[in-house]
Amino acid sequence: MVSTKIASLRSRSRQRQLNSLQKTVDEWNQKHPVGTLVKISNGAGIVTQAPTSAPAMLLTKTTPVVWLKGVHNYVALSRIVVV
Repeated sequence: MVSTKIASLRSRSRQRQLNSLQKTVDEWNQKHPVGTLVKISNGAGIVTQAPTSAPAMLLTKTTPVVWLKGVHNYVALSRIVVV
């Protein structure tokens, strides 16, 4: 019975986290249409500027991301600065 309560608490906590992450994605998409110009920098300090090429999405239920034109990988919203 105790393990059932713990599992239920974890499940509710995870659902709140997913809701929060999805809210981040929804707010980004509402404010920034596809084609929004953004910049990112890599670990070496090289800055890349590019437009978004798709709406933001939640990657594997853990990270809000967006695709950029000419960049061959998704980028976490937390690493993006709107120009």
